[in-house]
Amino acid sequence: MRGTKQGNQDLGLRIGFATLIVIFVVFGIFALNEMQTVADLNRTIYDHPLVVSNAANQANTAIAKMHRNMKDVVLFKSSSRVQKSIKAVDEEEKEVYRQLNTIRDNILGEKGKALEKEARLLFDDWRVIRSEVIDLTNSHQRDIAANITIGKGASHVVLLEEKMNGLTNYARKKASIFAEDTQRAQSRLKVTSIFFLAGGVLSSLLIAVLTLKKNESINKILLASEARYRSLIENQTDLVCRFTSDGQFTYVNDVYCTFFGVPEKEIIGSKWQPLPVDEDIDIVKEKLSTLSFNNPTVNIENRVRSGKGEIHWILFSNNGIFDSQGNLLEIQSIGRDITERKKIEEQLKSTTEREKEIADIVRNAPVAIAYGYTDGKLTNCNEAFCNLVGYSLSELKEVNWNEVLTPPKWRASEWEKLEQLSPTHRSVHYEKEYLHKDGSIIPIDLTVSTNFDSAGNIINFVGFIVDISERKEFETQLRQKHKMEAVGYMAGGMAHNFNNNLSIILGNVELSQLKQAPNSEVIPLLENAKIAVRRSRDLVQKIITYSRKGIQRKTSIRLPEIISETVTLLQSTLPSTVSLEQIISPACDSVVVNADASQIQEVLVNLCNNAVHAMDEKGKLKIFLKTVELNKEDIPAQYEQAPGRYAKLSVQDTGSGMPAEMLDKIFDPFYTTKEEYEGAGMGLATVEGIVVQHGGLIKVNSIPKQGTVFDLYFPLVDGEITEPAPTNTELPRGTEQILFIDDDEMLASLGGQLLTQIGYQVSVMTDSIEALKLFTANADSIDLVITDQTMPDLCGKDLIQELKKVRHDIPTILCTGFSSKIDEDTAKELDINAFMMKPLDLPKLSQIVRRVLDEEKNG
Repeated sequence: MRGTKQGNQDLGLRIGFATLIVIFVVFGIFALNEMQTVADLNRTIYDHPLVVSNAANQANTAIAKMHRNMKDVVLFKSSSRVQKSIKAVDEEEKEVYRQLNTIRDNILGEKGKALEKEARLLFDDWRVIRSEVIDLTNSHQRDIAANITIGKGASHVVLLEEKMNGLTNYARKKASIFAEDTQRAQSRLKVTSIFFLAGGVLSSLLIAVLTLKKNESINKILLASEARYRSLIENQTDLVCRFTSDGQFTYVNDVYCTFFGVPEKEIIGSKWQPLPVDEDIDIVKEKLSTLSFNNPTVNIENRVRSGKGEIHWILFSNNGIFDSQGNLLEIQSIGRDITERKKIEEQLKSTTEREKEIADIVRNAPVAIAYGYTDGKLTNCNEAFCNLVGYSLSELKEVNWNEVLTPPKWRASEWEKLEQLSPTHRSVHYEKEYLHKDGSIIPIDLTVSTNFDSAGNIINFVGFIVDISERKEFETQLRQKHKMEAVGYMAGGMAHNFNNNLSIILGNVELSQLKQAPNSEVIPLLENAKIAVRRSRDLVQKIITYSRKGIQRKTSIRLPEIISETVTLLQSTLPSTVSLEQIISPACDSVVVNADASQIQEVLVNLCNNAVHAMDEKGKLKIFLKTVELNKEDIPAQYEQAPGRYAKLSVQDTGSGMPAEMLDKIFDPFYTTKEEYEGAGMGLATVEGIVVQHGGLIKVNSIPKQGTVFDLYFPLVDGEITEPAPTNTELPRGTEQILFIDDDEMLASLGGQLLTQIGYQVSVMTDSIEALKLFTANADSIDLVITDQTMPDLCGKDLIQELKKVRHDIPTILCTGFSSKIDEDTAKELDINAFMMKPLDLPKLSQIVRRVLDEEKNG
């Protein structure tokens, strides 16, 4: 039994020891596996992610240098510097490819491989942009190359840098995951070690020894890897630092210390906030606050002041380090000096913005601007120029724009002006004409500026063009106005002399009639003479009307009634081959104007007769009437009428029409296109004079072979219609003493005889000074003074003023053939009792003399 028990105990011990050995072996295998896992993890940490992170940083540095050299390609002017920069770009590209190959060989995980592939594709796209920029630079299209470099090129570089930062963050994240796995493996090792210690001293010691040796090996590996990592960091040309979430530095590299000129021991434990310039601190704080577990990286461009006191732009790549709960532990920041890049970008931006600003000014300028070469090829122009000439920019670039736009008659004189240009006299200003695309002529004001090369040869022209059509039209209207005023003064002088002569003729005829027996055969002859005189008087009246100083009998009349009466009169006299139609707007039934009815009829008759002549007595003649509202801009420059409501009376024919050059002359007195026997050319001059006297204006629109439209505008008035008074032919008589004064002896004598024939006692004087003396000596015996206006020494109105100083209540009548100084209204203001226009017919003279004398007696 004992043997059996002993055997059983031995067996139990054997089994126990065997079991213990099996357990130790199993746990030993487990421990060895865990140790191998830790070792593999540590090797992976330092042999893969850190290599990838370093390669990505090196690639980023090469990309920045590559882009900086690419900008040098655009900025440098000399060919050697450009080629040197291109070579530098090639070297940096090779460096990027080397680092990408390193990343490809060491990257872990499918995501990492995808990131590396994306980075490589982005870099291949960059090479396409780089080739385009170099080709543009070599073909001297620097502006376009610069725009691509700072635009699409810069954006692509940012994408590359972001992709490299992504690879860096991915590698660091992998390292962080491996570190956590290592921590878990080490925890399991601790449990295993405790189990071995609890399971048996020898086995535990053995396992502990093995474990310690293995840990010692791992620590050596860790220290070696850390040394390699620190060497990489310390040898970086970038600024590297770490700081806590509250901003205290925990690590800085030597480059960081050298840049800021502060020893490491003074930086560690201090805060970063004083380092950026004051204006950028809030920006840095705001962007750092966006760091999170899901957004562990943020790039910040800000300014700092170096240890030398200089301001530098630094691009900081800030990476947050978080614990497993997502709390921010530290921030690692890598800074790259981008001051030179910023300067280049500012230069390019400034140049581009200045060019864009100039381009915007030119494009939106109200003045037409165009520039091109001496061979007539257009380089560019603004929208105002295209609108002016009717061509698009693409059309102008296809032709010799000088030949297309400049009429032949201007080309020789224009080149004479342009040949005067020189480096010391770069611009010339003159007026010329352009041909619009539709064939019309455009008068322009042109200023040409030129650019010269170093040899004094003209490179190109820049033209500033202003459309002066309106100014030319205004000048034409102004010349027409001045011409009409001059002719008006001439007409007034003519009217004065004519009326004096007609007064002599008419007076002698009337005096002869008074002295003839009622049945004398001479009476009809004298009456014929009076008819001729009256016709001549009417012609002179037209001249006076044209000079705008005629006397009118204006009353409030309904314009539609006058038109209808005139149309009735015309229909009985016009050829049957002329169709006459009046079209009066229903709104015009009660239109009232202040006018002389006979003169309005004269205007219509004149225009209709001209229309019939223009139609060669066959065609359609229409008279329109409607009301319109005229604004200031609707009134031509030669008229001084005010804006307001007008009656628009239009006469339209289907005749031969008139060319534009004739329209400026049709209102000139004695201008006519008719044969000598067909008229004197006063018709349209009289029409304009009548219309202007009535406060109106005229517009004419005529197209050769299509017809003419005369538009007459009369201001509307509010008032009752007045009927004209019947003509009075009686000869009132009297016996009063009259002083009659006229510097023309024949007129003075004639006036005395006429008044004597109807009973008055008349003293005749031809000198105004002598007349004043006579009146002063006999003031109480003279009942009335009749004087001419235009006389030497003392004119009529001044003479009357002197007479009234002698006797203030003396009745006076002022006569004139024409005067621009006085009219009926002015005479009333001067307290002159009556105003008469020559020639003086006896019935009117006798009636006015009687009225003035009676008013004085009854006054």
